[in-house]
Amino acid sequence: KHFSSATDAASALAGLSSSLEENHLPSAAVNIGRAKPGGGVTNIVGNDDEEDGNLGIPMTFPQILMTILNDEENKNIIAWLPHGKAFFISHRKAFVEKVLNLHFKNNSKYTSFTRKLNRWGFTRVNRGPEEGAYFHMFFQRDNYSLCRHMTCSSSS
Repeated sequence: KHFSSATDAASALAGLSSSLEENHLPSAAVNIGRAKPGGGVTNIVGNDDEEDGNLGIPMTFPQILMTILNDEENKNIIAWLPHGKAFFISHRKAFVEKVLNLHFKNNSKYTSFTRKLNRWGFTRVNRGPEEGAYFHMFFQRDNYSLCRHMTCSSSS
């Protein structure tokens, strides 16, 4: 079926979701458009950035990272610095076990994550009170639209 707008499509999917819940199907079938363990995050029905019209398009690495940083459950592991222009990973082991393996493929390694940060243009602070934090001029707290300007350089 073709829909005249994204709102009509979202309404139809919401109705499908309600129907699935009523038929007691597993929650995995009901969570249409939500992040799944092991990756594969897609914005199918709504998202954290209502302005985003990218329905059905996989989230980029910076968008996933922003979602991780904005999740209250992760604040003791990875968090924004007070000014919101950089973030810090305070517990590497917990970050790998509880965050990386949930949002990216299983057996993710910290070094692979930092290489990915580098490919996306993040810079690590090497001195001063924010030493160890990562920043990017287009990656700031709650500014999902700004991170759309970020690009990934090839790994080769």
